[in-house]
Amino acid sequence: VITTSGSTTFCEGSSLVLNANSGYATYTWSTSETGQSISVNEEGTYDVEVTDGTGCSGSASITVSTVPAPSPTIISNGSTVICQGTEVSLSVTAGFSSYNWNPGGQTTQTINVTNAGTYSVTVTNANGCSGTSNTITITSGQTVQPTIVASGPLEFCQGGSVTLTVEPSFASYAWNSGQTSQSITVTSSGSYAPTVTDANGCQNSSLLDNPMVVTVTNPQPIIEQDGNLLTVTNGPFASYQWFINNNPVPGATSGSFMPSESGNIKVTVTDANGCQGTSWNYEFTFVGITDANSPYGIKVYPNPNNGVFTIEAELGRHTDVALDIRDLLGRELMTSERIQGSASFRRDIDMSHLANGTYMVRVTGKEGVAVLRVVKQ
Repeated sequence: VITTSGSTTFCEGSSLVLNANSGYATYTWSTSETGQSISVNEEGTYDVEVTDGTGCSGSASITVSTVPAPSPTIISNGSTVICQGTEVSLSVTAGFSSYNWNPGGQTTQTINVTNAGTYSVTVTNANGCSGTSNTITITSGQTVQPTIVASGPLEFCQGGSVTLTVEPSFASYAWNSGQTSQSITVTSSGSYAPTVTDANGCQNSSLLDNPMVVTVTNPQPIIEQDGNLLTVTNGPFASYQWFINNNPVPGATSGSFMPSESGNIKVTVTDANGCQGTSWNYEFTFVGITDANSPYGIKVYPNPNNGVFTIEAELGRHTDVALDIRDLLGRELMTSERIQGSASFRRDIDMSHLANGTYMVRVTGKEGVAVLRVVKQ
């Protein structure tokens, strides 16, 4: 009689021991083996013939079968590259009784991997048969630390620029200013840094915590008027140059300037970094002496007006004066009228053909100059 070490069904890839009764003189198996027991690893029918001490013989047979071993497959739920601060999820085919991952020894169907390496899993099915999966290699994709290299000084005057370049090169770039190239040209003040992505899809945004700071210097002088005195109020600056009607005024190189005539005033300043800036044009009306001490009394009505108005002047005594009307650049808009031997005068003016704006009525005589603004709107 042939007996087995277990069931007549065994797992593919393993073996089964077949035993014949003891006490016989000889044993001859269909596999040509001659021991009392043999080990088989294939399914089929096995025979044994025995002979006892008297020379009598007998035989027996047994049929055994195999159960296929499980063949699990590992899949990665995403990339097989581990980026800094990330993990990779690995899963194996479902439906097994047990799982044993290598390395790590985890016993679940899905594991999360945070270290690079080669991974496999051995599973056991309901029949107790085991099988080992394919291997899968997880690689580390730690991004090289990026740096920003500037082509020149990070502080410069308005109109200048600096080029910022990320080194080494990466697959893609996303600057906090919106650009997506390796190098950007910066012309305005701000903090600049990129998030980079390498060929493995790993991102590095560490530069956002330590951006490149660019400072663009653009001095903008502000003019304020006190009487006839014009002063730059947001200085001090290293140097000044005043202009009237776009012409530089010799010697007008301080923070204050008192023009001697009406016109379009501006000032150019230079700061401690050597950067220059020019103020907005300032429309200045020269009043000769202050209105309270004006040599002549002038009235314009209505003011503002539509271009048609009346001028009345009280001169204080009989004298000779000249009346003219000018724009803010000092250009005459009417031929100067000579008024002789009068203590007062009245004139009706029609400037309706001129553009809306501010104009100057000026009365000039031996006693001085009186100026009054008139607005056409």
